Amino acid sequence: MTTKVENPNQKGTEEKKKSTILRDKNFLLLWAGQGVSQAGDWIYLLAMVSFVIALTGSAAVTGTVLMVMVIPQIFLGPIAGSYADRWSRKKLIVWMDAVRGVVTLYLGWLVVNDSLTLPVLYVGTAIMSVAQVFFNPALRASIPTIVPEDELNRANSLIGMTSKISGVIGPAVGGVLVITLGIPLAFIINGLSFLFSAFSESFITIPLVRREGPEKHILADMREGFQFIKEKKAILGIIIILGAMTFFAAPLVIVFKILSQTYYHMGDIGYGFLISADSLGILVSTFILAVKPTIENKSRVLILFPIVAGLTLLGIGTVINFYFAVALMAIQGIISGFGEIVIITLLQTLTPNEKRGKVFGVYVTMTMALVPISYAILGALIDMTSVLTMLLISGSALIIGGICISFVPGIREL
Repeated sequence: MTTKVENPNQKGTEEKKKSTILRDKNFLLLWAGQGVSQAGDWIYLLAMVSFVIALTGSAAVTGTVLMVMVIPQIFLGPIAGSYADRWSRKKLIVWMDAVRGVVTLYLGWLVVNDSLTLPVLYVGTAIMSVAQVFFNPALRASIPTIVPEDELNRANSLIGMTSKISGVIGPAVGGVLVITLGIPLAFIINGLSFLFSAFSESFITIPLVRREGPEKHILADMREGFQFIKEKKAILGIIIILGAMTFFAAPLVIVFKILSQTYYHMGDIGYGFLISADSLGILVSTFILAVKPTIENKSRVLILFPIVAGLTLLGIGTVINFYFAVALMAIQGIISGFGEIVIITLLQTLTPNEKRGKVFGVYVTMTMALVPISYAILGALIDMTSVLTMLLISGSALIIGGICISFVPGIREL
């Protein structure tokens, strides 16, 4: 079976070469819509964690809610990726944002009426997670069909930059909103941001993927995604190690909440600023790549970013000072931002268009596979020990992960 991309807006190669992504309507609409929804997403995450901890006081229970958020990503990731190569990517992007907007507004309405319970929050979180699972591969697979290949680094950097601007603003504003206006407004703002994003994205023109020949079974599509990654030995090795590191890094969203509340005595405002500092660091790296998109030594970035991230966590766990922690989180964000964009760009450039959706679905599944177990085990470990112990464990694991990446076959050739 062969596959071709039908681009209704393509007006010739020469014109496409002269264009830039900052003049492209489709890219600008996608860029703007996602920036707004992602800011609301950060506000929602902070509000949700604050709500569960205020209701239960337990890191383990908070971990179960986050576990519900992650499980659909693991089991539905490859399926969603395959459908991103079968269905209209534009419709997936628009409708999944709309679903998340409606669900979040409903949760906000329940909080306003003091009737939001943990079981309802579990269901709402699961629905939002399923929508996110279908949304992400459709978005990532669409970018290379909208912008030229030589501008992919810049496009990914700009989207990453906007995401991290949202990450800087969202948690900080969320902390202030939770303290001053309460949790309900945080849910409502998040819902409205998703609906705004869906409206913006409805005006995008995304080239259609036309599949010629007999249609493959969805399981065959999934196997194709796994097989493609399996054949890329360096990519496979990196993804496996990233999955192991994510196991130890996932509970940090709980750790920083408790750290701010118990050790820094800064509450939700301090929690928001810790997360914002990490996003600010990633914003710096994405801005650098937007201006100078070429990375000469990709393998060095892939090796260094987990090592530096691990060292910052060890520093936060040994020196109990809020401002020192904020500075280290910013440093961690800078190097992590380079690593994230390198990985995404490698997948986009090495993968044919007709396989991108399924490959990104498999990528998400493989990197997130251990996260539910992580929330269950390490969430309970935090309750039994301390967040400082968890920081030392996570930091050491990331350093070991970076060292392991340096031994991946073919890493130096990337």
